[in-house]
Amino acid sequence: MGRPKDEHYWNLVTKEENGTLKCKQCGLMFKGGVSRIKAHVDRIKGKGWASMYVVNGSNNVNSVLESEISNLNQLVSDLTCEEGEVTEQLQWLESRGRKRKRQVDIWLNKVQELKRRAIVINDLQELQFGLTDLYGLEISHKEQKPLVLSNEFVGKYFEKNIKRMWKFLKNDQVFVIGIHGMGGVGKTFLATYMENEINRKGTFKHVFWINVSHDFSIFKLQHDIAETIGVKLNRDDERTRATILSLALETREKTVIILDDVWKYIDLQNVGIPLKVNGIKLIITTRLRHVCLQMDCLPNNIIKIFPFEEEEEAWELFLLKLGHRGTPATLPPHLLEIARSVVMKCNGLPLGISVMARTMKGENDIRRWRHALNNLEKSEMGEEMKEEVLTVLKRSYDNLIEKVMQNCFLFCALLPSIRQEELVMMLVQSGLLNGKRSLEEIFDEGHVIVDKLMDHSLLFDEIEVLRMHGLCFFRHMNALTLLDLSENYGLTSLPKSLSKLRSLTSLVLRECRQLEYIPPLGDLQALSRLDISRCDSILRVPEGLQNLINLKWLDLLQNENSTVKLIAGRVLAGLSNMQYLDLRSWSGIKVEDVKGMTKLECFAGSFLDQDNYNRYVQEIQDTGYGPQTYIIYFGKFKTATPGFCEDSIYVKFKLRRVWFGDCDELPYLLPTDLAELCVGHNNQWECLCAALSSNGSLSLEDIYIHNCTNLKSLFCLCFSLCTNIQSLKSLELDFLESLTAICKEHIVDLTQSLSLSGVFSQLQRFSIHECHAIEMLLTTELVPQLRNLEFISVWNCQSMKEIFAVSYSGGDDDSFTITLPKLNTLELGFLPQFVQRNFSLCI
Repeated sequence: MGRPKDEHYWNLVTKEENGTLKCKQCGLMFKGGVSRIKAHVDRIKGKGWASMYVVNGSNNVNSVLESEISNLNQLVSDLTCEEGEVTEQLQWLESRGRKRKRQVDIWLNKVQELKRRAIVINDLQELQFGLTDLYGLEISHKEQKPLVLSNEFVGKYFEKNIKRMWKFLKNDQVFVIGIHGMGGVGKTFLATYMENEINRKGTFKHVFWINVSHDFSIFKLQHDIAETIGVKLNRDDERTRATILSLALETREKTVIILDDVWKYIDLQNVGIPLKVNGIKLIITTRLRHVCLQMDCLPNNIIKIFPFEEEEEAWELFLLKLGHRGTPATLPPHLLEIARSVVMKCNGLPLGISVMARTMKGENDIRRWRHALNNLEKSEMGEEMKEEVLTVLKRSYDNLIEKVMQNCFLFCALLPSIRQEELVMMLVQSGLLNGKRSLEEIFDEGHVIVDKLMDHSLLFDEIEVLRMHGLCFFRHMNALTLLDLSENYGLTSLPKSLSKLRSLTSLVLRECRQLEYIPPLGDLQALSRLDISRCDSILRVPEGLQNLINLKWLDLLQNENSTVKLIAGRVLAGLSNMQYLDLRSWSGIKVEDVKGMTKLECFAGSFLDQDNYNRYVQEIQDTGYGPQTYIIYFGKFKTATPGFCEDSIYVKFKLRRVWFGDCDELPYLLPTDLAELCVGHNNQWECLCAALSSNGSLSLEDIYIHNCTNLKSLFCLCFSLCTNIQSLKSLELDFLESLTAICKEHIVDLTQSLSLSGVFSQLQRFSIHECHAIEMLLTTELVPQLRNLEFISVWNCQSMKEIFAVSYSGGDDDSFTITLPKLNTLELGFLPQFVQRNFSLCI
C-alpha cells in the first residue's frame, strides 16, 4: 500500500524470503512496512552513521551494531526517566486527592513492556529485528504520553485550556489563536507548554518563538523573526525584508509562530508573516483583548487565563515553589495557618505566589512568616515582590495612554468588588471625568472607561460584580481618594481619623443600617461625593457639611422612621457646586437652600411650607435654570415616602415628578415642565383644580391619584390647571371613595369649556378602580375629546351604572353611537350596578 508514494524508502531495502526487510546500507534486518523503513532511515541520518554504511562485511555490521546497542541502552534509560517523571507527578497529584486517569495506567504498562523487550534482546538476530521495532514504538509511545499536570501545571482550567489549544491547532479553519489575561497570570507559561508539546509530538514541523517587546518596531521584529528561523536580511527596506521573510516561511510546511507579550496591533503583512499558507498558524499572548481581535483572531478563538479561583490550587503551587526540584515542601503544623493566609493575600496570581514562595524558602521561624503577612495586610511589598510582581502589574498601568484612564485605574484599585453601574457612578462623582458636560454624557464616558479597563485585563468581570486583582491594592491611606463601606450592617461608628483624609473625594456609607456616628467632615475640602443614604440609625447630620464647598453629589435618602432632622437654611445654602441632591424623607427645606445651586441636575426633596414650594417653582423651576430631573414632595404621607424603594434618581434622566400627600387645599403651582403628577392619601382636597395651578402651558403627561377620601371631582375646566393641560396621556384613579364626577357638573357651558381646554384631547389611557361613589364615567360632552384614547379599564366600582352617559330623549330608539377611533382595549369588571343602555361603539 502506498508503494508509488514511498518508492524512495522501498528502494533502500531488500525483501528476504521470510518476509523480513534488510537495510541496503547497514545490513540490519527488521519487520514492518514503510513506517518502519522511515523510522530506521531517519534514525541513521540523525545519528550521522553514513560513513559506516557498507553492504557486505561483518566488521562494519558489528560496528553499527555496537552503536545500536549503545543506543538501545540509552533507549532504556529514556524510558525509565519518562516513567519516573510520570510516576512522581502521579504520586503528588494523588496525595492531593486527585484520581489518575485510565490512559495514564495504560501508558505506564506499555513502558514496562518496552523495557522488558529491550532487556531480553541478546543475540544479533534478535537485535536486528527488535531494535528497529523498539525504536518505532518509542517514537509512537512518546507522542502518546498522557497529560499529567507537573509541578507548574496546577489549576482546574489548565488542562481545559490545553485541550482547547489542540482543538484550535488541529482545525484547518483557525489561523490565529489568542491567549489573553492580566500580567503574571500564566499566558507565557501556557504558550511555552504548547511549544514543548508540539515539538515533542512532532505535530508541526516547526515552532518559532519570538518575544515582542513593549516598544517593538516592524524593523526589529523582522530582525528577531529572521534570526529565529535562520534567514539573513541584508536589506534595510521593510517591504523587501517582509517579502524575504514571507517566502522563507511559506517554504516551511506546518509552522507555528508564537508572538509573546504583544501590546499593540501588528500588521502581519508588513512584517512578513503569511497566514492561510501551508498550514501556518499564529499564537499571540497579550494582556489586551482588543489586540487579539484587531489581528483577526475570532472571539471564540481567544483563551482567557484567570488567576486561581480555588484556594487549594494556589496552595499547591505555593508548596511546589517552596519545595525543591519539584518536590512540594512540607511545613510544620505551627506555620500552616499563617502560610495559608500569606498565600490568600496573593489572590491567586501565579507570579505573586511563586515570588512569595521563593522569598520564604527555608524559613521556619514563625516571626518571619508573621512579618510577611503583616506587610501584606498593610499593603506593603517586599523588595522582590516590588521588583518582579508590581513591575509586571505596573506595565499594564503604564500602557494606559490616556491620563484619565490611569486615574480611573488608581480609583478602581481601592474597590475590592463592585457592581458595574455603581462603579461608573463612583467614577463620575469622584471628579476624575470632565465635569463640564451633562451627567448623561459623563456616565457614557464612565461606561466606556470601565469596558476598556476590562479589555486591558485590569478589571475582572465576575458574576454581577467587577473586581481588581488584590495585588493592585498597595496604596498609602493618606492618599486615599475613595472610601466605600456600603452595606456594612455591623458598622456603628467611624473613627475620628476619617476627618484627616484630606485627599478623600468620595465617601459612601449607603445602607450602613446600624451606623450612628460620622465624625466631622468640614476639613475634607476635596470631597465631591457624600452618600449616607438608608443609614436608618444615624443621629445627626455630619458636622461641617456646610463647609464642603466642592461637594457635587449629596445623597441623604432616609426611610420614614428616621428621626434625624435637617435644619432648613443652615446646611445646604453654600453648596453651590451641587449636581445631585437627594433629600427624600427629610424634613422640608427652604427655597434659599437650593437657590444658589445653579448647576443642580438631579433633585429629590420636599419644602417647608406652601410659600417655599411655590417660590421654588416660580423663581427656579419655571425660569428654565432648575434641574432637568426631579422628584418634589409636599405634604404628609401615610406610609413611606413614595419612591423611597426606587433606584437613585440619576438612573432615569429627565424624570420630572411632583408628589402631593395630605395638605391643605391651597393653591400650589405646578412646574411648567412637569411630566408626572401624583396625589396620594390626601383627606382635604375636594377638587384638583381648586388646589393646583400653573403659570403657563404644562408638559404634564401622567396623572395618578389614589386614596384621597374627600376628593369629589378632578376638573372644573375653567381654572388655570385645566386650561394649561394640553398633553395629558394617562389618567389613573384608585381608591377615591368620594369621587362622583371627572368634571364638575354645575359648569354652565361644559361643551364650550371642553372645546377650549382640550384637556383630554391627547389622552391615551384611562383607568378607574375601587371608586365606589361615581355612577357615570364619561358624558357625551367628554367623549368627543377622547379621539386618541386607546385603553379604558373600569374595575370594582360599586355604584357605576354607565361608562358612556347620554341624555335620554324618550323616543322609540334609545340607542346611540360612540366614536373612539383609536380604542383597542375596554376592560370592565366587578360592576354590580352596571346598566349601560344600548350603544354602538365605533373604533
